[in-house]
Amino acid sequence: MKQWTMWLLALGVAIVTDAGAQQYVYPAKGQSPEQQAQQQQQAGTQQQQAAFAKARAACLEGRGYTVK
Repeated sequence: MKQWTMWLLALGVAIVTDAGAQQYVYPAKGQSPEQQAQQQQQAGTQQQQAAFAKARAACLEGRGYTVK
């Protein structure tokens, strides 16, 4: 039960942190709508990976590990 609570807490922190760090990308060199959609998908994937890494680090640090 304690482990589950730590995971939920870490996930909540990661979500709140990422919500404030959202990026907006605008086309500067005439990219097509298809190219714009592809950039947005890549940015979303990178944000999800960053959120997972933060949650994982928070969980491990809660268990006494150092994460760099």
